[in-house]
Amino acid sequence: MSILSWNCRGSGGDATILSLARYLHSSRACLAFISETKCSFSQATTRISRLPLRNAEIIPSVGKSGGIWLLWNDDAIVDVVERSHFFLFAKIKLNYANEPWLLGAIYGHPNPMVQNYIWDRVTHYASTQNLPLCIIGDFNCILGVEEKMGGSTKLKAKNKAFASMVHRAGLHDLGYSGPAYTWTNHQPKNTLIRQRLDRALANALWVTRFRHARVLHLPKFNSDHAPILLTLDAARKQVQKSFRVENWWLLHSDFAQVCSDASHSETDWNSFLKKLKTSARKWEKQRHSPQERCKELEDTMAQIQSNPASTSDQEREIQDEYNKALLALETYWAQRSRLKWAYYGDTNCKFYHIAATARKRRNLILSVKTGPDRWTESEDELRRAFVTYFKSIFCSLPLDPHPMWQLLPSDFITSFPSLPYEFSYMLNSQPMETEITGTLFSLSPDRAPGPDGI
Repeated sequence: MSILSWNCRGSGGDATILSLARYLHSSRACLAFISETKCSFSQATTRISRLPLRNAEIIPSVGKSGGIWLLWNDDAIVDVVERSHFFLFAKIKLNYANEPWLLGAIYGHPNPMVQNYIWDRVTHYASTQNLPLCIIGDFNCILGVEEKMGGSTKLKAKNKAFASMVHRAGLHDLGYSGPAYTWTNHQPKNTLIRQRLDRALANALWVTRFRHARVLHLPKFNSDHAPILLTLDAARKQVQKSFRVENWWLLHSDFAQVCSDASHSETDWNSFLKKLKTSARKWEKQRHSPQERCKELEDTMAQIQSNPASTSDQEREIQDEYNKALLALETYWAQRSRLKWAYYGDTNCKFYHIAATARKRRNLILSVKTGPDRWTESEDELRRAFVTYFKSIFCSLPLDPHPMWQLLPSDFITSFPSLPYEFSYMLNSQPMETEITGTLFSLSPDRAPGPDGI
């Protein structure tokens, strides 16, 4: 399922409606939020009839200002719970899912007083509804100066108020792939401003439920805003997982024996690592993961407690095993979250899970810009793009020499000043053992210094 959000800046022209129809067809969106339509109810009804999504909640504009459409097809059941000229909140139930979730569609009016009213409503729903919540739309604000290019670098008060609301409501930015900015003022280069004003935010329940959700910034046509596409089930092709030592393995006493056997059977370091990897993977396959172990013990405890003949000793034994499994589960998610300030014993697996999911989303590369206005998403093309790029920057000359190199004097490279002798000697000298151990032990315990995963 995909959700399209676009501030179209007026839906009156044929070009805008044709662009919207194209966005909906190409993205196969089953739900769309369109803001600043600048048209009456009757005008909206006529224009929506030309679109593939026929179910609609329409809020007409006030004169030539504002206007909101929420459109959907029969793959979704939409129950609008609150509407205004600046937002819509609706419960969404998908045909393939049993549980509903809450969608907030936002048109962030530029007036700070109106924005504060909108943020209050968002905070209200985030704090009072025990449902997965996703907020999408044109917020007319940025979260940091890195989301702006051109103009003043000072963060305005309205942007700080927006960031405060996101924090209070416990919302997470879902990130994006594609062009970095969703809005432009279309001015000449010296006065050009670009900003990321459109985004999708979600609470922890929503992030946990839709772990593969992705946001894509689409190209801008017939508006100064780019549409954004939120795909809920954007699963990627699975690739072979790199070997990494799991911290929860160390909680099992028999894993120490695996390491000991590998060290006694091999004499050199490389052979030991190879043997350890093989033995560790074999050992892991023979064990339940922390998640599976917790589920197994929960089922066992339910059976014991349902049996009138069971004893407290049986429950106590399962309880002890369950506590160990919980510690392993916390350790599993804490390692993936990479949070240095969080310590074991916090017993907050859900928090670690959210942090790990957010980190995975940040690290995932869905598309790469390989040329002017050219993006690639193919797995094979992504690999070739990275290989070509790093080959080019680690060569003494570009792989495809630019004609400018031919204009340089033949002694261009050798004419650079050389390093003083003491610096050159230091760079070429053998590192001392204390330097190596100092560097190695300065690494975080959860960081692998190389591709061996140790």
